[in-house]
Order: sequence, then C-alpha cells, then structure tokens
Amino acid sequence: MLPSGSLRVGWRIEPCIYIPGGLSGTGSIAVQLAKPVFGVGKVITTLSTEKLAKFDELSAEGTAEQIIDHTKQDPATAIERNSVDFLLDTMIMAMASLNLMKKDSVIVTITGLPFGDSLAKVPLPALARGALGCMDAIKEWRASRPGVNIKFLFVEPSAEHLDRLRQWVNEGKLRPAVGRIVEFRRLEDVRGGCTDVFNGKGNVGKFVVEVIRDPTKLE
Repeated sequence: MLPSGSLRVGWRIEPCIYIPGGLSGTGSIAVQLAKPVFGVGKVITTLSTEKLAKFDELSAEGTAEQIIDHTKQDPATAIERNSVDFLLDTMIMAMASLNLMKKDSVIVTITGLPFGDSLAKVPLPALARGALGCMDAIKEWRASRPGVNIKFLFVEPSAEHLDRLRQWVNEGKLRPAVGRIVEFRRLEDVRGGCTDVFNGKGNVGKFVVEVIRDPTKLE
C-alpha cells in the first residue's frame, strides 16, 4: 500500500495515474482512493463495455477523468503518449504501456512473475531464480530506456492496511465493490469464482466466500 497524503512522482504534485481494470478487485479500490487519499490530479482507467454502466454505480462521482473501453480501443493509442506519471499495473500491461509514461515516471506491478527485490521472497530452485533474474534484467533495461522506474510489489496480508481501508470506507472515501458472494459449502460455486479470479475476466470488484452465512442456521 502506498503512503497516504499527496502522491509525488519525482518533483510532480497531483500527477496523472493510470490504473487498468477500474472495476477489478484491486483496481476498484485504487481508482477511488487515488484523489482523496493520494492527491492524484488525473485518473485514467479501463473497463469492458458491459462494465461501463456499473462504474458510476459502484464508484464515487468524478473518480476518473478518462475511462477507456478496452474492447473497442487500445489504451496504448487512446492515452496520450508521455502523459502518465504513475501506473499501477493490475493486468500485466506494464511493458505495453512504456510509451505512455513520462520520463522519471513509476510503474508498480502486482501481477505476473515477481522480479527485483520481490524475488527474494519466493522460494525457487537456483536455475529458476537465475532465469527470472535474466528476465528481470531485460525488463528493467527496457523500462530504463525511456527513463521509467519499474518495480514489482509483492502483495502480502496486513491487518494494519485492512484497518486503514476500513477507516476510508467509514469516511466515505471508498465504496467497496463486491461482484459475487458464495457460501463456502457450495464448492462448485467457490471453484467457479476462483477460476474467474484466476482468469482475470468478467469479475466486478471482490469475490467473497462466506464461511458461515448465518451461525444460527448451521445444519
């Protein structure tokens, strides 16, 4: 999680931030917090056609200035070149978005194979670690050519961060988007929901599994 307060990239204040997947589990949270918590000036996001109508319903008014239907437009051409200060990559789009980034901008990716310092957190055989290290070097070299800093964020559970999210919900800064709720005992529903999350398509917001829906009605 990024520190609260104004998000400064280099010497820039109120930067332009690009968050693909504005109604994904992570993206739906990030787009809503970008302005009220991190002081972002402009938010760009992407949605599919079927999710466009749901965005206003599930997000606060004025959340994003530019919303791109990625089923009809290529974000790499719909977004102005060299205009983005910060990219939160939730959909493995970092390398395809390099032409959109300003010099000294930042890309933080939470998807795909880990690289950089995050590799140390993953137990891997030496051969696999070496191969990923080579891929890492190529990726960072490609990003460095236009002057972009790219980092992998290894997402880990944090009670402190969850408590901060709760505070932002109570303050009206965040409206949680929940797309699907299933009971844990209905294994086919759980399996189907997990498959959708893994594929990264068709989901709106968070997928919730209820372990006990009503403790008074246990069978």
